[in-house]
Amino acid sequence: ANGIFVNGSEWFTIDRNAVLNADGNGITVNNSDNFLISRSLVNGTTYHGISVDPSSNFVISDNTVLNAGLNGIDVLDGDTFALLDNEVISAGQH
Repeated sequence: ANGIFVNGSEWFTIDRNAVLNADGNGITVNNSDNFLISRSLVNGTTYHGISVDPSSNFVISDNTVLNAGLNGIDVLDGDTFALLDNEVISAGQH
């Protein structure tokens, strides 16, 4: 299962969370707009550390992703977004 999952939401913040050993993605946001993912730690995922799919107007900043099975941060379909000062260590070990 994903650590944190948000679908179809607007104007929210995911801030200062820790997701450890998720059997899926660490943080997943789908079909959402106008959000911030910041200052969170994701360590040990089967898939992506942070995953966003179709969403718009968002910022992913100041996060640390460690030991992600696939991509540290994966934006599959995003419109008007920024990735700022994130750290990804040891991704894609499958």
